[in-house]
Amino acid sequence: MSTAIQPISRALHVLVALNRRPLTSIDELHQNTGLPKPTLVRLLQALIAEGYVEQVSRSAGYRLSAKVLGLTAGYRQRDLLVDVARPLMQQ
Repeated sequence: MSTAIQPISRALHVLVALNRRPLTSIDELHQNTGLPKPTLVRLLQALIAEGYVEQVSRSAGYRLSAKVLGLTAGYRQRDLLVDVARPLMQQ
């Protein structure tokens, strides 16, 4: 993995881990991602600043915000189906 994209990759791993549970603590994120806790704190702070993550409380942990729903706006299941079917239809 290129070092230039490592922070992006790590942030995506955090988002995926947060997506698995309604609330996730730093300890759980550490166990699920293998990332060091200081790194997780920095990534979470950045994701909070961008509005994709919310800190519920120190004890309860973190959760995704409604802003992550905007990441699906450009995805179309139908396009995937057409892409998969196109070669078969052309035959």
